[in-house]
Amino acid sequence: MSKRAAPSVVIDGLYGIHSQGDDAMLLALVGGLRARIPELKVTVLSRDPRQLRHSYRLHAIRNFDHPPFVHERGYWFYGFNPGQPRKHLGAVRETIARADLLLIGGGNLLLDLTHDWLRGPLAWHAITSELAHTYRVPYALFANTIGPFATRFGADRAGAIVRAAIEVGVRDRESFDLARELRSTHDAVHLLPDPALRLRPDLAGAAAALEAAGWKPSARPTIAVSVRDLDWLEDAAARDYLAAMTRICSRAIDEIGVRLIFVPQCTCSIGRVAEDDRGIARSVAAAIDRPERCSLIEEELRPEVTLGIYHHAQAALVTRLHGAVFAAVCGTPALAIAYLPKVRGFLRELGLEDACLSLADLQDTDRALASLERLLSTTEQARATLRAHAASAAARLDAQLDRFADILRRREI
Repeated sequence: MSKRAAPSVVIDGLYGIHSQGDDAMLLALVGGLRARIPELKVTVLSRDPRQLRHSYRLHAIRNFDHPPFVHERGYWFYGFNPGQPRKHLGAVRETIARADLLLIGGGNLLLDLTHDWLRGPLAWHAITSELAHTYRVPYALFANTIGPFATRFGADRAGAIVRAAIEVGVRDRESFDLARELRSTHDAVHLLPDPALRLRPDLAGAAAALEAAGWKPSARPTIAVSVRDLDWLEDAAARDYLAAMTRICSRAIDEIGVRLIFVPQCTCSIGRVAEDDRGIARSVAAAIDRPERCSLIEEELRPEVTLGIYHHAQAALVTRLHGAVFAAVCGTPALAIAYLPKVRGFLRELGLEDACLSLADLQDTDRALASLERLLSTTEQARATLRAHAASAAARLDAQLDRFADILRRREI
C-alpha cells in the first residue's frame, strides 16, 4: 500500500450540542493528537457542524441527531424515519470507511437511560462502531463513562462495543471495573483522568465576560454556580433539586455574605429549551431576594474562557461534571452534586470525594452551607496543591495520546 499524504481520524461523541464539557474534551483530544501528528486530518461527527467550524475551525459533518432536539421525541435517529433526508447517513458511512481510526468519546456515551434500537447514545455508538468494524477501521473508546444500565439489553449492547475496541479509556473507577468485566483481555483498559484537565484558562477572556455580566472584583467572596435541568432523571430527589439549590444560594448570600456568578456549562440554543443552563440559572436567580448579589453569564463562551471564570471565584457549587473539572484546573475548591456516578467518580480520583453531595444530601441546607464555608477558607497553598494535582492527572493522558498516534502512523504505511 502506498503512503498517504496524511493519516485521518474520525471523532464521534456528543458534539455540536453547545456543551462546554464535551467541547473541552474534544479540544484536548485534537490538540494532543495534532501535537504528535501536525498533518493529521480530523473529522468530527456533530449535531451542529457549523458550531464546530465557526468556534474551533474543525472539520465536521452531520451525525444522526435531529437538528432541533425537540423533534427527536418519539422518533428514531434523523434519517431513519420515513420522509427524512438520508444524504448525511451516507456521508457518515463514507467518512468512517476512509478513516485510519475512529475515536468514540468522550463522555457518558455508553448508558441506556434513554435507549431504543435506534435512539439514545448507546444505540448511536453501536452503529458507528459497527461501521468501523465493517470497513476494518480500528476504533477506540476515549474518556468514556460506562453505565449506569437500566436494562440487560443495554448492558449487552455496551459489552459488544467495549469488547471490539482496540483500546478502552475510561475516566472513573466504576467504569474501569465494568469495562474489565465486559472484556476478556484487561491490558487495553485504561483508567485515565478527564481530558478537559489539559486545558488552560483564558483569564483575559474571562475578565471581559465577567464585566459583561456586571461582575466586578470586591471584598465579598464569589461562588461560581453551575445549575442544570434534571427533570429527565428518574429520581425522587431530582424533583426537589432546583428548590434546594435556590435555598442554598439564598442562604449563602444572607449568612455567609457571598456573591454568586452563574456559569452555564451548556448553552444548547438549537436544542431542547431545558438543556440551556442559562434558563435554569435565570429561574434560580429570580427566586433569590438579593438580585444585586447575583450575576449571570449570558453569552456563549469557549471552554478556556469559562475555565477562567472559575479562576476568579473563591469556591464553586456545581452540578455538571465539568463544572467540577474546570474548578479543579483553576485550583478553586468545589462542592459538587453527584446526580450521576460520574461526578463522584471524578472527585474520588482527585481525592476529593468528601466535597460531593448526593441529590438527597442536597436537601440538608445546613450541611451544604457548612461545606461552602469550609471551602471558602481554603488557603492559597491548598489551591496551588489542587492545581498541581489536576495538572499531574492531566499528564497521564499523554500515554494514551501516544498510543493513538502510533496506531495512526502504522495505518498510514
